[in-house]
Amino acid sequence: MVIGYTKAANKQGRNTRNMEIGIVRGISDIIERSSTIKEDKRPADAKAFASATASAFTFWLILKTFS
Repeated sequence: MVIGYTKAANKQGRNTRNMEIGIVRGISDIIERSSTIKEDKRPADAKAFASATASAFTFWLILKTFS
């Protein structure tokens, strides 16, 4: 997962604001992934949990960046 964040952030550039956008996009890309293999499918509430976690992480990241 960290690779996804880094890849998305690098696509957005080195500016702090752009890196935050890249991290959010990286998280959303991971949340959007689905699988056709039964064993790899996420539980029904996984997307909502990942979304809430991503929101909390992004809020913390922005707070730390500007404080």
